[in-house]
Amino acid sequence: MSSQLNNIIKIYGRQPTDLDDLAACIIKVIESQPNTWFGCKKKVSNFRVAGLAWNISHKLRISGKQEFTGRVWIRYADKILGFGSDPFDKTMTRTGTGGGGSYNGPWDATYKQYYRLPRSVCRTIPEPFLYSWDYSIDLDNFPALTEWVEAEKLFCTLAGQKFVLHHQFNWTDPAFDEADKAFLESTKDMLTS
Repeated sequence: MSSQLNNIIKIYGRQPTDLDDLAACIIKVIESQPNTWFGCKKKVSNFRVAGLAWNISHKLRISGKQEFTGRVWIRYADKILGFGSDPFDKTMTRTGTGGGGSYNGPWDATYKQYYRLPRSVCRTIPEPFLYSWDYSIDLDNFPALTEWVEAEKLFCTLAGQKFVLHHQFNWTDPAFDEADKAFLESTKDMLTS
């Protein structure tokens, strides 16, 4: 078992056993890290995740490696003091092309409305700090997750079905979700487009 996986187990308490469990694990690992700027010793606070979503599919590479690939969206509660992808480094998952913005993600309506209206109107909710990237999860990094995928494959084989595993995850902190809904409702008539 790798030292990174041992660190994840230390933070999360166990290996993730399915994809929803992995998402919860990733949130906890990200929130365990200090929000600092490149080697700055002064700790402002830990990262706080206000939302996480992904849309991923299982892939079998020519090399025989199994992975999930797709898109990930994250919403931080506070401004990031580095790159938005930095906290993913300790999750044993990989971010790719993308960056800051909503990228048609789950908080797209809030993001667009926030940046279209005057600041004085938008101060009713925290600024949405959104990021999105291409995303991959190498199953070699997560033995318990690999066992779950293999069990799913076996189930499909026994049922005479083709194995296709696609997963969507979408979680928003309830306080942010309620604030977004109230903001969108209160500002819906302020813009015509």
